[in-house]
Formats: sequence, structure tokens, C-alpha cells
Amino acid sequence: MAKRAVFCISFSYASFFIISGFLFKEKTPSYFLYSKIKTLLIPYISYLLIFSAYEFKNLYFNRFHTSNELWQVFYNMIYGGQMLKGSLGVFWFVSVLFISQQILNLILNIVNKRLVLVVMIFIYLFSYLYPLYIKSSLFDILVVSNALPFMYIGMLLRNKIHSIKPFLPLALCLIYFAISYLYPTSFFIDMKSSVFGVPLLSTIGCVSIFIVLSKFSMMISGLKSLTSIGTASMTIMFTHQFINIYIARSIFENQLYIFGFCVIQSFMIHILIERNRIIKRILIGG
Repeated sequence: MAKRAVFCISFSYASFFIISGFLFKEKTPSYFLYSKIKTLLIPYISYLLIFSAYEFKNLYFNRFHTSNELWQVFYNMIYGGQMLKGSLGVFWFVSVLFISQQILNLILNIVNKRLVLVVMIFIYLFSYLYPLYIKSSLFDILVVSNALPFMYIGMLLRNKIHSIKPFLPLALCLIYFAISYLYPTSFFIDMKSSVFGVPLLSTIGCVSIFIVLSKFSMMISGLKSLTSIGTASMTIMFTHQFINIYIARSIFENQLYIFGFCVIQSFMIHILIERNRIIKRILIGG
């Protein structure tokens, strides 16, 4: 089971940043900052406050709680990154995504296009050096050094994905799975904890998987139900873990049922949010 989890974790963390780069569009720094504050930062802060308040309430009404535990809730909320756990465990991604997008947009605006690749290589190398000395950072800001190259790769793939033949990426996927199965510890990727796998090899593996899945997604792009779920992806990301921990696990034991239940409930929450203009601005950023 642990080895199977390696495949999922290794791909999922990196793939979200590749997708973000794939969809990335360069804009003027001021406009880009304003737009991402609306669509990422405000929903991040809103959900963080809501779920942290719920965690605080549960802890406060537990008669065995200590003052240090209560203060820890506040500290974790402010520090972010690795300190966010439980229903807030996936929130690190949003802070890293927000910072990565701003830095990438700034680089594209001020750095000569021919030098961007060189800059990304240096940033990528740094991502494998800093974990030797620093284990965590405010908002996981140092993880940006690994997220940025993946976003840049996503940008490069955007105009070339249709011309790439699936055979080589598929072969690389199979090789990556085989090696990861044999050496799960070495190839394990947990970006939240600054664990990035084997330099270059893990990156090639993740990118290959992304290309194969992209080819598959093109085949099913006409399915409207999947498109609708895609538009609700951020709401699903913010809410699914809360639903998983506090609702789904008390109803189901089968992991597949839990997964389906969380996605459906999160999607329904997204539909309800969209019906109220004020709540939509706070929780979706629309």
C-alpha cells in the first residue's frame, strides 16, 4: 500500500503545478497580482479562518485541552505550509501557487526570454540544496523553488502537447513506475515537506505521466460532467479534506466511496456558493 501511495503522491503534487503553468498567461505585474489576490488569496484566507475556527472550537470544548494547544492553532494558521494539517493539510498548495505565479510572471516580464531557462535551472538546483539546511519555511515559500520549474515546463508544453507522440512518454511512465516500485523511498515526492525525489529523474517521470494523462484527457474532453467538476476544482480542493475527516469517514469505510462522496459534496458546495454573489466573492473570488 505504501508503494502504491508513492505513485499517487509523486505525481499529484508536481502535476498541479505543471497544469498551472500549462494554463498560465503572462500579464502586467500589478494586474496579475490584483487578479490572483481575488481568486486565490481571499478564498485561501476565508477558508483558513473558517476551518481554523472549527478546529479551535473542537479543541476549546475538549476539557482536556491546554492553552499551548489553543495557541498552536493560531500559530499553524499564521505560519502555514507544513504546519497546516488535518482539514487544512492541502492549503499549503495555494500559498505556494500564489507566490510561484507572481514570481514566474515577474521573471517573464523583466528577464530576457532567452535567459529564462537558465534562471529556471538555477532555481531548480537550489530546490535540492536548501532542504539540506532548512526543513520548513513560512508559507512553504522555499518550496516555490521546486514548483516554479514545473510551472515553466507546463508553459513549454502548452504549444507542443498536441504534436508529442504518446509512445515515448508512455514508455518513460512505465520505467518510472517500475523504478519507483523498486526504490520507493528514493523516488518519493512530498513537496509540502520539501522532499523532491531524485533530481531530474523524478521530474522526467512526473512530466511523462502528465503528458500521458493530458493525451487521455483530450480523448474525453467532450464530457460536460468532467468540465463542470473542473470549474469547481479549487472549491473541491479547499473543502474535500474537511468533508473527508468530519463526515465521510463516519459514513463509509471503503476509500472509493469516501473519495466519491467528498467530490460530490464539494461540488454541491461549489454550486451553492455560486448562487450568492457576496459569498462567491469571498470563497471563490468571482
